[in-house]
Amino acid sequence: MNKVNVFRIQHRPNAKKPYIVKWRVDGRDKSNAFRTLREAEAKKRKLENAKENSLPFSPTTGEPVEWGAGKITFAECVYEMSTIKSKKWQPRSTESFADAISLSIINLISDRYKSPNERSIRNKIARDYMVAYEGTPLPLTNESAGILDRLKKHSLPLYQIEGKILEEHMTFLAHLSNGEGFVANKTFTRRKQALHQVLEYAYKKKYIKENPMDRVEFDLGKNDDAIKPERVLTKDECRKLTNKVKSLTSEKYPGLANMASVFMSIIWLAGLRPSEVAGLKKQQVILGDVREIHVEKASVTVRSTSTRDGKSYSYKEPKGRAKGSRRVVPINDELAKILEPYVKTYKNDEFIFPQPLAKGQDTSREVRPVPTDTIASYFEKCRPSEDVSLYTLRHTNASILIAAGYNVIEVAKRLGHSAEVCMRIYAHIFKDKEGHDTSKEDLFLGKSKLTEWKYGENNPWPMPKPVLKKMQKAAKKAPIKSGKAKSGSAGARTKKEK
Repeated sequence: MNKVNVFRIQHRPNAKKPYIVKWRVDGRDKSNAFRTLREAEAKKRKLENAKENSLPFSPTTGEPVEWGAGKITFAECVYEMSTIKSKKWQPRSTESFADAISLSIINLISDRYKSPNERSIRNKIARDYMVAYEGTPLPLTNESAGILDRLKKHSLPLYQIEGKILEEHMTFLAHLSNGEGFVANKTFTRRKQALHQVLEYAYKKKYIKENPMDRVEFDLGKNDDAIKPERVLTKDECRKLTNKVKSLTSEKYPGLANMASVFMSIIWLAGLRPSEVAGLKKQQVILGDVREIHVEKASVTVRSTSTRDGKSYSYKEPKGRAKGSRRVVPINDELAKILEPYVKTYKNDEFIFPQPLAKGQDTSREVRPVPTDTIASYFEKCRPSEDVSLYTLRHTNASILIAAGYNVIEVAKRLGHSAEVCMRIYAHIFKDKEGHDTSKEDLFLGKSKLTEWKYGENNPWPMPKPVLKKMQKAAKKAPIKSGKAKSGSAGARTKKEK
């Protein structure tokens, strides 16, 4: 039970609302100001009656819980918010939000609800049915309908999500599903941000008086984005990897192994993101006198319910690029030899990495870009160690550029990063290349000629006015040497003036 103290009404004659009602809930002072004494007395009586009737008070709002505007449940708030926001979000953003918030939905429920279903099943129901999508709705089975109904019925009201409940929930979000160890920093941050986003929406809609996340501190530690050296493959490892992938066979999908090998070669030799490679069309791969890749789009595989057109992929602008802009990446000799025979079989407007067709499958269906997960599965079969992923090939390209002598601006431009992000991720590689090599400076200085300039009437750079005045004054006072001055000289002009 809360410890509540209601104090007498205070009067401040000069204030716009001179009558102040003050009370204290669990050591936290609260107050309301009113224009008339009658309004203040009515509020004071209501607080005293609530205290006498042993109503629970919210330490956040300072008022009895049943007065709160936050009677809307957490699940209802998530659905309302996603209904409004998803109209502006990219499909991948909608899916990312659903994945991140689903764990909060299944955990922020009443203690009376003890679900017999596995966490993974409840999580899937919350993700697929309690977040509003713009796409086609998923079919609902009887079992799923029962789980969904219980999640909605027992979802906590927003006013109860505070203090100890929120701290325990943050611990839940931070741990792996088996309870052993912590999730990755990026995963926890994404879940935390999604929760804060929902509660901030509730605060702006005045369902709650404040965002309780602002009072809770829970962090897994510093999220270090820097790439560790062991997560970067050597060029020889990349060549062995792509050759090994190419040698794999698949009776169901012939030709997929060769596609995966070329796909990976573009990542480690050109530095494109996997989604950017998946979205490439032949017309964006320029081979000839000028060899370059125009990165204009990216393909991200998502659930069909996430998209407005019901497709299983989103063909969107690349990460960090303005609409209609493109990034130009040069093609080196090694990559050109790989791409030239490969792209010949495709037309200009076709994806060069299409989703493969199984034997006997309908060839008239829509051609879709290959899912990056399919390529990743081939990578995992041939990778040198388990601590590397498909994205490691992109980090390898960055290390190659840095080792070749490119500066941070040039590397960032190639990879599609900002210089700040590039420096944060690859700082240790740049640091390893630091030294006292002055060969470039010596080469530049050796080609330039040193010229000694003297201040005169035609200076190569402007002279500060105070210095110029002092020099002119000193020149006037300087004694004139005997002898005839040459016509047009400064001495002749000075003598004539005197």
